[in-house]
Parts: sequence; C-alpha cells; structure tokens
Amino acid sequence: MQPDSLWQAFTALSLTIAIIGLFAGGLCKGAVGIGLPFISVPILALFVSVPKALAILAIPIFLTNALQFFQGGLIRPVLKRYGLTTAMLVIGIGMGTQLLITMPVRLSYLLMGLVILTYPALRLTGRSQPFSLQRETWLAPSAGFLSGLLGGITGFFAPVIVAFLAIQRLDKNLFSASVGLILFSGTIALSSFLASFGVLGREELIASALSLIPIFIGLLTGQKIRQYISQKSFERILTVVMTLLGITMILRAL
Repeated sequence: MQPDSLWQAFTALSLTIAIIGLFAGGLCKGAVGIGLPFISVPILALFVSVPKALAILAIPIFLTNALQFFQGGLIRPVLKRYGLTTAMLVIGIGMGTQLLITMPVRLSYLLMGLVILTYPALRLTGRSQPFSLQRETWLAPSAGFLSGLLGGITGFFAPVIVAFLAIQRLDKNLFSASVGLILFSGTIALSSFLASFGVLGREELIASALSLIPIFIGLLTGQKIRQYISQKSFERILTVVMTLLGITMILRAL
C-alpha cells in the first residue's frame, strides 16, 4: 500500500532512484523530443500512485514542451498544420480523464504499452510510408482525439499522436516542435483535470517544482546530443525508444 503523504513515500535510496529516473526522462526528451513521462512515471510509480507520479511531472512536462514548441521559429507552420489536432486531443482528454482515477494501475500500463508499440509495429510491417497531406487533414485530428481519450483514461496521451507524427517522417526539428505544441496543450488540460480531482495538490506542486532540476539537466544534455544526430539516425532512435518503452510498460503490467 502506498503512503497517503507524498514525502513519506521516499527514502534516501528511493529518492536517488527517482532523481535518476527524472534525469533519464529529461535526457530522452531532449534527444528525441519524447520520453519524459514514459521513462519517469514508471520509475516514480514504484513509490507513489500513477496519478501522483503524473502530478509530480506536471510542471516539468508543461515547461519542457513549451520550450520545445517555442524554440526554432516554427510556431506558425506547426499551428497551421496541427492546431485542430491539438484541439481534438484536449477534447479527448476531457472525456477520458475521470476514469484515470479509478482504473487499476496494471491495466493502465498494459493499455499504454500496447499503444506505444503501434509505431514500431507499423515500421516492421512496412506501414511506415507517410500519409498524403490531404489524408492527414482528417487523420491527424482523429489520431489526436484517440490519443487524448486514451490519455484521459491512462494518463499518457502522447503515444498515438506521436506514432502518427513519426509515420509522417517530419523533419526532426518540425517533429520536435509539433510534439511540443500537442503535449504542451495536453499537459495543461490533464493537469487541470487532475487538480479538479484533488490529485494535484500543494505537496505535488512542490515536488513538481523540485523535479525541474534533474529533468532540465537531462534535457539540455539531450538537446546537445540531438545536434549530432542525422534524420535517418533520429528515426531509428525514435523507433528503438518507443519499442523499449512499450515493452517496459507491458512488463510493468504483468
């Protein structure tokens, strides 16, 4: 049974493990544009509930995605291309969030593990050719809504939409900015709903602010690494990361 108080959940050893998990999540986020909650939440969830783990990451996810979106001068093209997709994501989160509070942790991990493995599976089966821009106009908002709905239920709203964007084989900087916009907006929505259910309180906000330190150290390190990654290598790393994350989630459910 997990403690009622957030601070009672951590010993010196578990705190060290949590800090390493936060750094690793920031490192992955900086290098390939995703991975912060997928890496850090399962580690934090060893000591606290999944909703509380998500609450601890509320501020870092918000700030890292804001930074990711506003960097690079791609705000206008990203908004034009994925503004509707982002709106549909938020609507989906609103419809699914209430179930997050009552869903068994293992079922949450199993669902998200299967969703995360969507992109690697499509790559392996050959369905990795980008959709035309005409088809994207309705497929992207649909993927955004489904991603938000699953995110509202499980707390992880990135996998479906990230898999879709990965299939589109966007330039690595456009991919990073697009993911930043979508996750930035989704985090605001999810955090608002968590706060309304009393999961995001004073203790969680303090822990969330403190978690910025290891996460941003990892983020800046990852961004430096990304400068030396080619587009082809970027796509391969993205596939490997999503495969490992998906398998990890499923193993956590067993």
